[in-house]
Amino acid sequence: MTLTSAQVERILLPFAAVRRDRGGEFVYLLNGKGVVKRTPVQSGIRIADKIEVLKGINAGDRIIKRGFLGLREGKKVKMAASPSVTKKHLGKRDATMILG
Repeated sequence: MTLTSAQVERILLPFAAVRRDRGGEFVYLLNGKGVVKRTPVQSGIRIADKIEVLKGINAGDRIIKRGFLGLREGKKVKMAASPSVTKKHLGKRDATMILG
């Protein structure tokens, strides 16, 4: 048996980037001034170590995917390149954050 489905563009994030609490699912976005914004999202299917995001963010948004300890809405942070990503391949989706 072979299953096929329509090819659909998806916004995929690392599974750990989507946070959960009593208020639901959310991500931390980084605006152009380096300030954190907590943004509610709705997730879809999980594909390996990634999760689809159906609502709440757009392609190109800068998402914080690690370094959550002490992170809160309105905090100013600095972006750091992931050790596994070279500058040549560094894109908005590959950015990681550290507290500033």
